[in-house]
Amino acid sequence: MSKENVKSLYLGNLDYDVTENELREMFQKFGDVKNIKLIQKKGIAFVTLNNQEDAELAMKSLEGLDFLDRRLVIDWARPPKNTTRRPGRRPAAPLSQNE
Repeated sequence: MSKENVKSLYLGNLDYDVTENELREMFQKFGDVKNIKLIQKKGIAFVTLNNQEDAELAMKSLEGLDFLDRRLVIDWARPPKNTTRRPGRRPAAPLSQNE
């Protein structure tokens, strides 16, 4: 995957109790944090920095770091898959009482 103009990072293996503020504090050391999307139930987050250089430095510096007793997994975030939902089958019409 090309890293050109990628500013968003995927974080995995996060403690389920981690907060957005804890992540923001950790990443502000590398530059301005534009956005954080935290999915606590899955132990993952997406962090977007304002420029690619800051994101690269954060990724190199934080990969494998022990954070809240867990080894941090960090990688470039992939764009969401363009999934189109297939229309479901229509339910069968109920049989009438007269048949």
